[in-house]
Amino acid sequence: MKHATLFRFVTALSLLLAALLQGCGSTAPVRYYSLAPMKEAMTYGRDPVAQPRFTVGVGPVEIPDFLERPHIVTRNGGNEMILAEYDRWAGSLKQDITRVLVEDLSAYLAPGASVLSWKRGIPLDWRVAVEVTRLDVTLGREVVLGAQWALFAGDRKAPLKLRGQTFTESLEGKDISAAVAVIGNAMGRLSKEIAGDVRAEWRDREDGHAK
Repeated sequence: MKHATLFRFVTALSLLLAALLQGCGSTAPVRYYSLAPMKEAMTYGRDPVAQPRFTVGVGPVEIPDFLERPHIVTRNGGNEMILAEYDRWAGSLKQDITRVLVEDLSAYLAPGASVLSWKRGIPLDWRVAVEVTRLDVTLGREVVLGAQWALFAGDRKAPLKLRGQTFTESLEGKDISAAVAVIGNAMGRLSKEIAGDVRAEWRDREDGHAK
């Protein structure tokens, strides 16, 4: 009787261990993502007003602390945030956003502007500091990007212009890769607004020189 009970116990334990090992062996692979420039910016028309050369620096770029992590963060439609277990950013999200802003602005201001990531000591005509105040991804619903930005002339500390805007993009389905693409679209809309501010300041400067 004791041997039979022991046998059943050992058999059950073996089956449990086998199930656990099988589960460990079938863990889903981690997927990594990075943002891409907006396609509209890549084919943006050449604006003759941008022909003269000028330099624009992008930075610093700030994002909410809860987004500065490897895991992609989504929302459930309310206040709850969800960390995607197998979907992660390929690097720093803050640096990725900076890179996309530089690429989008380079396209929107082409061919007259040289746009680069801001570093102290580099002479610039203008500098754009950006703070992402919200980046809410609700799968199957929408992506909401909120941002504030300040435009500076050269190395001056007082901004020429302060602006803020919220961009909403619809998001169909619950695929993370689609969500990342839509985030890129929202970033492109932000870049287009910033490019408009830079152009306006350039026109004002040229009008002042012409008088």
